[in-house]
Amino acid sequence: MSWEPVDVNLINHGEVVGQVNHHINEAVKDALDPNKPANKVRRVTLKIEILPTEDRQQAAIKATVETKFPPDVPGVDMLTIYRERKQGFINTDEQLDIFDPETGEVPSLIRKEQTND
Repeated sequence: MSWEPVDVNLINHGEVVGQVNHHINEAVKDALDPNKPANKVRRVTLKIEILPTEDRQQAAIKATVETKFPPDVPGVDMLTIYRERKQGFINTDEQLDIFDPETGEVPSLIRKEQTND
């Protein structure tokens, strides 16, 4: 029995290669986005599954392309909240990056319980 080698360019009439190229370009665009962390991995995965028929005369080939990007960097704005008589006001004039890059939390807003041991 002889068979022709499988070429990824022929799966689904070349559509798989087009999908891989599209996802790679999306990953590059994500890497260039200043709102995304620069030091995080963008991952493009091509998964190929082959399922032969019972008589082994044919096989279904399923190709899936997946992309994983890091989440957006959270935007933070400090609010000044105050009241004048019966009216409340909010002022948002200060832009700060106060999230801890490791935990994603705002350290100044985390309350730690004190114990008297």
